[in-house]
Amino acid sequence: MVVYHGSLDRIEEGFRPLSHFGTEVAARRRIDQKRTEAPGQVGYLHEVELTFDRALRLRDWGTNRPHDILCHDLLRAAGCPQWRISRAVTGGNPVERTVDHLVAEGYDAAAYANEVEDPGSLSYLNLTAGQATIQSTTVVGGPSANG
Repeated sequence: MVVYHGSLDRIEEGFRPLSHFGTEVAARRRIDQKRTEAPGQVGYLHEVELTFDRALRLRDWGTNRPHDILCHDLLRAAGCPQWRISRAVTGGNPVERTVDHLVAEGYDAAAYANEVEDPGSLSYLNLTAGQATIQSTTVVGGPSANG
């Protein structure tokens, strides 16, 4: 499926696990939010081919979360017991532990109804870098932008 990712970084080497993808409208609004926090910076709208078979369904929390909190909430949504959640999000790499658990449960992505950037649209989180392939990148904002 074709989705979009908005960032202040030009991504060329692939997306980290738990990157956010959604509609073009949502990605452009996310770029606008980030540019408000970093005036003068250009944004990058990445058109992405995202592949997955079984997404964990979530509700939108209404804010962007630090990875440790995001991992906690993903594991809770997957029905993981609290002791396992605590073990996964403390110490070491919580993203890697969370992804390992979700994959073991048969998930290969997460999906939620976006309530912030493009209300009512679906947004997604990848679990592995290989699921998201950049198709094109458009510069948004700045003196020589084409978006």
